[in-house]
Amino acid sequence: MAYSLDLRKKIIDYRKKHTLEETHLAFNISISTILDWEVLQEETGSLKKRPLNRSFKKIDPIALAEYIIEFPDSYLHEMAEHFNCTTTAVFYA
Repeated sequence: MAYSLDLRKKIIDYRKKHTLEETHLAFNISISTILDWEVLQEETGSLKKRPLNRSFKKIDPIALAEYIIEFPDSYLHEMAEHFNCTTTAVFYA
């Protein structure tokens, strides 16, 4: 679970007046997380989380949805054959 924006701001403000080790001990936040937030603020000017850029692994979700609309009664093994993957991959997609 992500830390709230208010807590991130409070920690970064505290860090401006204290050492990295003091900040780590005061808030029980890992040093790498604090450093990541400092870099994030330098790069973007904000402490908001960056959006995740996740891509599909094997099956394009849009292509799968279109296939299901076109062939609603198809079996998993038929979909797997169409997308050239396993039935397990179709199941999880």
